Amino acid sequence: MRAAESWLLFTVLTMMFTLTTALIVNASPANSWVTIITNNTSFGYGYSITSYNGLAYIYYTGQAPSGVSIIKGLAFNGTAEMKAPLPAFNDLGEASPLLVELDNGSLMMIWAGVPATHSNLAIANKTANATSISELMTLLSNLTILLQASVLHGNTWGPVVNLTTSGDAMSYASDGEYVYLVYEPKLTLTYNNTILEELTPSDRVVKALSIPGIIGITSAWNGLVVAHFLNGTQALVNMNNGSATQIPLTLMMGFTGNGLTYYFNTNSKILTIINGSRVVANLKLPSPWYNHAYPLQWGSGFVIIAWGQFQFL
Repeated sequence: MRAAESWLLFTVLTMMFTLTTALIVNASPANSWVTIITNNTSFGYGYSITSYNGLAYIYYTGQAPSGVSIIKGLAFNGTAEMKAPLPAFNDLGEASPLLVELDNGSLMMIWAGVPATHSNLAIANKTANATSISELMTLLSNLTILLQASVLHGNTWGPVVNLTTSGDAMSYASDGEYVYLVYEPKLTLTYNNTILEELTPSDRVVKALSIPGIIGITSAWNGLVVAHFLNGTQALVNMNNGSATQIPLTLMMGFTGNGLTYYFNTNSKILTIINGSRVVANLKLPSPWYNHAYPLQWGSGFVIIAWGQFQFL
């Protein structure tokens, strides 16, 4: 989740991509089959999908008629689509939702919100008249982006709370116990002063590591964070000791429910799901143009989210 860039993209242009979702039922080395749920579904930059209480929820970054980024939501009961409830957002704009099932079983949404401060209001007014990227970047350097959250109660989201109170939330992930945040005291998009924090869902900072050059985190589990860097590399960062283990660029690595590890090989298009040292599923995706994929647990199998074929509308 790269919140600052999501805000910037929706300030400068509307970027959309094609998402294809494949449902894998009874995914195992010996028994699996694939059903395509939806093709050519365009979502804005920054989205999250999870299964909860028998429904599949999709929240994504969209665009208001004014051009400001907002969060929208869909829910699926099987293949039946409906509108998903939304938190009572109280900011100038919001982006990059992240759905997290907490250890107590509740569903929490985390997102990047731009609060309606005097400074942010002034920036919003000035960006509408910006005539160059450099001018826009100068204005955005004074922007405040907070990490905000809400918990779902039945079919209604609870009050919006601030997990941070200053600076800029750049990227985040969660394992249900902690929230992992890439934070900049002042927005630069040069990533020279990035800090990787471990927070409780109630906003208490447990650990903070200064890691210049980190631009995003895509997954986390039990103190291990999959991080991406400005130089194009990726690594598994251990919050306990600060060590970083390089991940091959041809692999997408992450964690899914109950600490399962997954790897998606972007060359072979094979998605491997591992429980400890045991391979739970080893699946070759049915289309050659997928360039990203990750699994979500669903009953005794998995929903595989796969996407590619970027397009600009």
